[in-house]
Amino acid sequence: MSRASIAMAELSGLLIVGILLFFSFPIPVGATDEGPTLADGKVSPENGAWGTVFTFLVTFISSENLPPPEGYPKLSLDNKLDGVVMEEKEPTDTDFADGKVYRYKWRTEKGDVGKHTFYFYVPGARDPESENYSLTVARSPTSIEWEVDNPSPASGENVIFSGRLRSDNVGVAGENVFLYEVLASGDLGIDSVKTDENGYFSFSIAPTDSGIFVYETAFLGDNYYEGVVSPPLHVSTLGERLFLNLGIVFLLIIAGIFTLLSRGLKGENYLKPVLMGFLLGFVLLYLLPPIFAIMLAGGISGFLFSKRTKEWTKHLRVGCMSGLLLFVIIPISLFTLSPGDLAYSAGWIDFLYSLTMSLILYVAMAGLAATIGGILRGGAPPRSSQEGRFLAKS
Repeated sequence: MSRASIAMAELSGLLIVGILLFFSFPIPVGATDEGPTLADGKVSPENGAWGTVFTFLVTFISSENLPPPEGYPKLSLDNKLDGVVMEEKEPTDTDFADGKVYRYKWRTEKGDVGKHTFYFYVPGARDPESENYSLTVARSPTSIEWEVDNPSPASGENVIFSGRLRSDNVGVAGENVFLYEVLASGDLGIDSVKTDENGYFSFSIAPTDSGIFVYETAFLGDNYYEGVVSPPLHVSTLGERLFLNLGIVFLLIIAGIFTLLSRGLKGENYLKPVLMGFLLGFVLLYLLPPIFAIMLAGGISGFLFSKRTKEWTKHLRVGCMSGLLLFVIIPISLFTLSPGDLAYSAGWIDFLYSLTMSLILYVAMAGLAATIGGILRGGAPPRSSQEGRFLAKS
């Protein structure tokens, strides 16, 4: 082999060794890091109404403790290619190896209502690696505050409801607010008005019937605000002493019926069964549906009274008296009621009808159950002719 060939071979070998040594050492990258990562991307809060300030957070990590390139990391909202630059959460933190948090605050407006997607990125890294994170900007919740200037008018007298529709303590302008009368069969639309520039509204009505009327206002909502129903307000043309007067009247009626039912019965014979039935029913009213409590009260009265007589008509009367005592709870409770306790509009005839039907129901169910209770026990024959004559008078 010639000298030229040997020199050429040595030069080639040195070149190969040099190339291998070059790639065996890390390449300094200066102010950029070819292997950064992004992690823990999130938004706080995850969802909220428009007007909420959303804070986006992501952690930048560089194993070589190098900062991100200038102008990074960025947030891409709704897949916009030109993302917004995020700021350092803690500027004094200079350790990129264990992770440095960056943030961006977004104050939402009306037009931002809806679902949004986002991701974070730097050259060579993205979080999440695929797909996107998401958040929802919801409609703003609303509230209605309102009042009536004359809650106890005379029939036909004008009353004014006034109120304000608000969202986050700010009046909502230019929205329709509806006035409804609340009935047992459903709400009846009365009127609608539009809120002024500060969210205020008012209604003027004049009830012509005799009764207690329950009203509500409602905002049905739109693209930017959630709907809301106001607390109910009451207007009564029956006077403030309606429930007190009704209670007194029905207590007098109950006393009269009780007196008629007890005629011909000795107190020492019927009082104990009646009171026992009443006490049992009173306790069971808090534990069972009313119909079962009333039936059990009458049944126990008739069952106990059957020791005294076999006459089913007397069992019936004793049961009816137990039902009457249970019904006393209703007129007594009327003394503490006010128009605001009603759930829907009702007139004077409605109150009388409801109370009368309840009275009949209590008495009839308890009387029927007492008759059945007496039949089940079958009565008890007198022990002697003298005792029989005494009990027969009961």
